[in-house]
Amino acid sequence: MLCWFFVPRNLLLSRAYPLLSLSYALVYLASVMLLWFNEPASVLKSFGVLLILFGV
Repeated sequence: MLCWFFVPRNLLLSRAYPLLSLSYALVYLASVMLLWFNEPASVLKSFGVLLILFGV
């Protein structure tokens, strides 16, 4: 959250805000890849991540 205070100094907010959806996809991928989280991957969750990335 603290990083978002410095974003307007470097990027236009209209370009930076859509990058926020990447964090949801990265957290999902990290939770599936890192074995100690024991998060199962499913088609429904992957479809949800794609919907977030496409802005629906």
